[in-house]
Amino acid sequence: MPLSAALDHVGFFAKNAVLARQLAAVLKPDYDWNDAELPSGVVLLKPWYADRIDASVSDAIERAARRLSASRISVEKATLPNWSGEAEETLIDTLLAHDMAANHGGDFDRQGDKMSSRIRDYILRGRELTPASYQAALSERDRMAEYLDKLLEGRVAIIPAATGVAPLRSEGTGSRAPQRLSTLLGRSVCPSNSIRVCPLASSWLLRVAQTGW
Repeated sequence: MPLSAALDHVGFFAKNAVLARQLAAVLKPDYDWNDAELPSGVVLLKPWYADRIDASVSDAIERAARRLSASRISVEKATLPNWSGEAEETLIDTLLAHDMAANHGGDFDRQGDKMSSRIRDYILRGRELTPASYQAALSERDRMAEYLDKLLEGRVAIIPAATGVAPLRSEGTGSRAPQRLSTLLGRSVCPSNSIRVCPLASSWLLRVAQTGW
């Protein structure tokens, strides 16, 4: 059971696109992955969050853009409005807290003492949320999806999957800022190598990690 059905879920990585397509064919056999329609172009979304991006990550994205251009795929740069980055974290927190309370409230009642303090906090806060506040968060999420759909017009958006090299586990997992957009709006499908491809509303979101291009 997912923590929140409204949010993005774990995808998969593969050594190359061929292996990713083979795995996708097993997971979704009713779709012809060999005849997938290519996007009409790509959009490089400039960072819309305050966290600093390492030069190595920016360079990886630029290399991806050059390769796409060399393959005669149009590449355009775009900027998301400030309200997008400002709202993401709050919306994710609201949706996650509500859905965790709904999905795992029974587990909390039976053996809440076995849960981490963070999980317990989410569930307790989720139980305090009203249906109206949850629906408001879903509506705002949908507004963001509609805006991005209009911006992309069927093209692929390329964003970093991380702000830099992953730190040691003891130091945390690094910034979550680049991932919030796809967490909030996406469903992971067909990642290959360090590329993650996610449907975003009716468009596709392609996230490029630091390496692999």
